This record gives sequence, C-alpha cells and structure tokens, in this order.
Amino acid sequence: MQDVKVSICIACHNQANFLSEAVVSCALQDYSNIEIIILDDASTDFIQNSWVKLLPKVKMFRSEEPSVSGEAFNKSITHATGDIIVLL
Repeated sequence: MQDVKVSICIACHNQANFLSEAVVSCALQDYSNIEIIILDDASTDFIQNSWVKLLPKVKMFRSEEPSVSGEAFNKSITHATGDIIVLL
C-alpha cells in the first residue's frame, strides 16, 4: 500500500494562522508516501514558506489573483503528482 502516493491539497486565502497546524497535521500522519500541495490564493496576510525548506514533502505555489469558489482547489490539483488526491 505504501507505493500509492497521496497528494494533500491545501488552498489557503488569508488563513495563515491555521496553515501551520494543517501542514504539521498532514506531515505527522502514519502514512508516509504523501506530498502536501499548498496554494496561497493571493493572500494578503503573511504565509510562511519555510515548510518547503524543512519538509521535502511540501510544495508551495501562489496565485496572484484570488479565485472564485472551488477554483483554488482546482489550481492546487494541477500541481499534484499523487495517485490519490485529498482536499483539505
């Protein structure tokens, strides 16, 4: 089962206060074959990108314009390489 890669997609707009907890929660799961895709959806608050340096499982992307309903998740999915995609 560990050969199945899971992509966890997190779309975030002005929720920097909660993003750290979400990333840590994903990274500490028992299942280890994961990647965490963070899409910063044109946030105006500071979104820390140090996870990219600390955790090789994390990939971070930024959208320059805010998305409409559901579009941010669709953008994050385009960066996913997993066999299974999970939206957080």
